[in-house]
Amino acid sequence: MSRMSEFCSWNQINDTVVVVLLREFGSLEWHQFGELTDEITGCLRKSEARNIVVDLSNTQIMGSETIGFLIRLRDVASRRSGHMALCGVSEIEMETLEAMHLGELFWHVCTKRCKQLGI
Repeated sequence: MSRMSEFCSWNQINDTVVVVLLREFGSLEWHQFGELTDEITGCLRKSEARNIVVDLSNTQIMGSETIGFLIRLRDVASRRSGHMALCGVSEIEMETLEAMHLGELFWHVCTKRCKQLGI
């Protein structure tokens, strides 16, 4: 049974898909997390969008599960010569990204929705 709607929603705006994480992934067992991320990335691969924006405004912390998920999404965008952005990033999430030197992997990281993308 799909659990995607429990953890995220998404919509497409022109050539950009906006993925809204509704809660942290930490409550999932490892195999459940793998199934969920496979389902989400599979849906995104079916889309024609080149760019991906991940809205983290409903989350406060990110663990290795979320970071792995973000890297998988970045790979989907990169294969399409697209870009990836994070928005709604909490202070703790920003510190995590900076501590892991992951900021340069994303074309834009902001604390609010990305106005230049019209979202």
